[in-house]
Amino acid sequence: MQADNLYREIFENATEGIYQTTITGRFITANSALASILGYETSDELLEDTLDIADKIYVDSNRRNQFRQAIENDGKVSNFISQVYKKDRTIIWIAENARVVYNNRGDIYCYEGFVSDITPVKAMAIENQLADITFYQKEKDTALQTLSRGLGHDLNNILSPILGYTEMLLEVFTHDAKVEKYIQSIYRSTKRARDLVQHIHYLGKTGPTITKPFHISNVAAGVVQSLTPKLSESIKISLNIDQNIKQINGDSFCYEQILFNLCENGIQAMDTTGGILEIAIIEKYLSSEEIQKTRLDLEAGNYVVIKVTDSGEGINPYLINRIFDPYFSTRNLGIGHGLGLATVQSLVRSCCGTITVSSQPGQGSEFYVYMPQYQSVIKKEKTTDAQNSVQLTPKHIMLVDDDDDVLQIQQQLIEHLGYRVTSFSDSQQALQSFSQNPGQYDLVLTDMNMPKMSGLILSKQLLHINAKIPIILCSGFIESINEATAKSVGIRRFIIKPLTTQKLSQDLENVLKEKDNLFV
Repeated sequence: MQADNLYREIFENATEGIYQTTITGRFITANSALASILGYETSDELLEDTLDIADKIYVDSNRRNQFRQAIENDGKVSNFISQVYKKDRTIIWIAENARVVYNNRGDIYCYEGFVSDITPVKAMAIENQLADITFYQKEKDTALQTLSRGLGHDLNNILSPILGYTEMLLEVFTHDAKVEKYIQSIYRSTKRARDLVQHIHYLGKTGPTITKPFHISNVAAGVVQSLTPKLSESIKISLNIDQNIKQINGDSFCYEQILFNLCENGIQAMDTTGGILEIAIIEKYLSSEEIQKTRLDLEAGNYVVIKVTDSGEGINPYLINRIFDPYFSTRNLGIGHGLGLATVQSLVRSCCGTITVSSQPGQGSEFYVYMPQYQSVIKKEKTTDAQNSVQLTPKHIMLVDDDDDVLQIQQQLIEHLGYRVTSFSDSQQALQSFSQNPGQYDLVLTDMNMPKMSGLILSKQLLHINAKIPIILCSGFIESINEATAKSVGIRRFIIKPLTTQKLSQDLENVLKEKDNLFV
């Protein structure tokens, strides 16, 4: 009797949970500590409320079967870790150490064991794991950015002469339909390669973006308009924009690319099944409490929230963490290039936003993009009447690029547009020529990434000599400079290679017209 009382005292006063259960999963006994761990006032309440441990206690009901298999194979289990529900349905982590109890006939009578609440320890382990994942993700992002910038620069320099000469050939062979067809094919393929390089370029996009007011409705409508011709009859697009959104402040180009790639991804997901692609855009204030609750990696403030929903095939849970990886695709070979979602994530991050995804196989996918709504003063741009004067002599362009192939095709294209060109493959020689006679040039078009002296340093030196000289800076990739940085030192345009004849013509004409309007 004294031993029984001693056992009962130990059983009730133990700090660990102690239990006995039947094989089928019902408590026979449980002490107060176990009741407390599981959120019950008394052990009697726990026993009355829990008729089936698998369904009532374990978050994953199959975990009970795994427990039974382990304990009956070895006669015991050690540190068996599971997620379980408390009475109020909150989830905690527990560790069990248990053994099989046999009766006199050698049959299993029950399982008995000890339970510890390891939620704080598990939470710390998960936090450390997330910190490691974040660290390695940043390392991977840095390596990816370095690779994408360098690769984009080299490929753009290769594509520039191909694109330029192809455009020139299209003008020459208009009389031969067969040859023109071949050249058109080369031209289309080159432009596709250029677009692919642009995707690679966006993967390495870092630093501040260009923030100015724009109408998101115009951007979204433009994206829908460009996608509509590609749609099959079984796919429809629904666009819903909050009417309270007038103008927003941000990088319109980022918004356009994010929307386009998310929509194209959704369309591909519905390629075989058909369905509706829904685009919703609202403006929302996120409080600190809401951000903490949803675990969004954001600061409290005003956000533009873009929701893109498709009713397609959905994403398997074991793949969802990989969908933003470059060149990873759940599509069949030949459908997409595996850069769309990676590009989206890179652009969202460059704008200090975040993106989340929710999806189940066969139930479609929902992408949420949270973009900060920057506050800024909207200034009205001054307008002037265009000064249309007869150009008596061709404008003189200084062209600087260390790549001979790029230099040659750009000179030919610019001369073809009616300008006079003096080209330099050495930036120091270009500076020397300019310093000897600054007034001989009407505009400077220079590459950014050059040996001896970069295009940015060259531009600063030229502007120091003649502050009025208009400069266009172009590059195969963005390093530590973007359009905002370029303009801050006096450069008129910052453009990405390769340049089409139309793009080059527009930029030269516009910058020269700005010069004439400002300094007449």
